[in-house]
Amino acid sequence: MKKIVIVGAGITGCTLANLLSDNNEVILIEKNNHIGGNCYDYTGDAGIVIHKYGPHIFHTNYDDVWRYLNKFTKFNGYVHKVKAVYNGELFDWPITLDTINKFYGQNLDEGQAKLLINLDLANRSDEDNFENIVISRVGNQLYEAFIKSYTTKQWGRDPKILSSNFAPRIEIRYDNDKRFFKDKHQGIPITGYTQMMQNMIDKENIKIVLGVTLEDDIDNDCADLTIITSPIDEFYNYSLGNLEYLSQDFYLQNKFEDDFEENIGAYNYAESKFDFIRITCMNRFGDYAKNKPYVYLKEHPLSKTPLIVSYPVQDKKNIELYNRYKELKTKDHLFAGRLATFQYINMDAAVKRAMDMAKEIKEKLC
Repeated sequence: MKKIVIVGAGITGCTLANLLSDNNEVILIEKNNHIGGNCYDYTGDAGIVIHKYGPHIFHTNYDDVWRYLNKFTKFNGYVHKVKAVYNGELFDWPITLDTINKFYGQNLDEGQAKLLINLDLANRSDEDNFENIVISRVGNQLYEAFIKSYTTKQWGRDPKILSSNFAPRIEIRYDNDKRFFKDKHQGIPITGYTQMMQNMIDKENIKIVLGVTLEDDIDNDCADLTIITSPIDEFYNYSLGNLEYLSQDFYLQNKFEDDFEENIGAYNYAESKFDFIRITCMNRFGDYAKNKPYVYLKEHPLSKTPLIVSYPVQDKKNIELYNRYKELKTKDHLFAGRLATFQYINMDAAVKRAMDMAKEIKEKLC
């Protein structure tokens, strides 16, 4: 039996621990006093599950990932829908045909809308950055209205210097599919993400140690393999400098009136005059129709005192620094997950990559 130490008990760490523990001793180390990472949730006073570090809606087209996670929880089938607030009005988000028609004051069909957007692409730069790639898809006017200020607020920098890797997250739809995600499997764990991950690591060969780091834990000596899912620069004691990871401040607000349109889970605030980027109604995420009050989570970007880091800042400077850290890797350490690989990946991709990594590790350890 091999000894494997995993640093970080988020969704990547818990997946790896679960899959590697059948014939190995696994020690799962977490510096926080709870498991779950950015997906951590808890039941609030109103009996509503609160996503402490921002809304997490699971969605995937990976059948194997969906089957795997359904061993540990049932999902409620929730389908997320979002509105963008601009100039005092509500628009579908992502951009739909209705968004285009409402914004331009038109009544266009799909073909006419595409022609209109193409006319708005004049004078676009060919530089490979977030702004130019997005403008090439949605045109200048929609970009200026819904995306530029929101992105600047969220990332604290000009979208021109952000990597084009983020651009595929911005969609334009020439139909009226109002779902935020189009994946065939969607939902939120009925008992919450924290309980789902607790079910994953509730195994005889897994030891969970909370409130410690790799340096603190005395049981990690002589590990056959160590897997890092925490920030890679933190693991190397910031020896080459600090990578930038953004985080947010979240504020809960209880109201006895429903401020949102029916079946809408979140409002995005695109304009710079708002110092926050979105508000999410937690009541939408479960069977809470009879629960009062309504619980709203307001998200302010660029936290000065972050409780947890979340988004790797993929600009040229940070990508170059990350590549230098990658060169320090040794064969006894593997890196997995959003923070350790400095990539902005969704939950399903994190689980899928962890499943693939676990398979490779088991083949090598045999």
